[in-house]
Amino acid sequence: MLIDDEPFDQKLYQRIIGRSEMEAEIIGFTKSAEAVVYLNDDTQPLVDLILLDIRMPQMDGFEFLDTAQSFGSRIRDAGFMRLTTSVSPDGHARRSAYCDQGIHEQTSQ
Repeated sequence: MLIDDEPFDQKLYQRIIGRSEMEAEIIGFTKSAEAVVYLNDDTQPLVDLILLDIRMPQMDGFEFLDTAQSFGSRIRDAGFMRLTTSVSPDGHARRSAYCDQGIHEQTSQ
């Protein structure tokens, strides 16, 4: 699953994944709230990995992570990779709490 509000970044990440040796179906969302609806739908397949932009309008990546904790078994085995161009002190403090929960980060600039 790819959650990023920038269409260019979505295409870039999809291209990178497509060129890798991973066999993956990429489910892309430009809004975190849309991904929440998908993950709440028990008829949808489980996801193995969630690539998550942190800086998004409406529901940012941290708010998505807070909401995602309620999904339980729907995402229990999924890996998370946070995508961000920000290295702000506030973001650093917030990400530390999630890293303790096994959420990994990739910073791109």
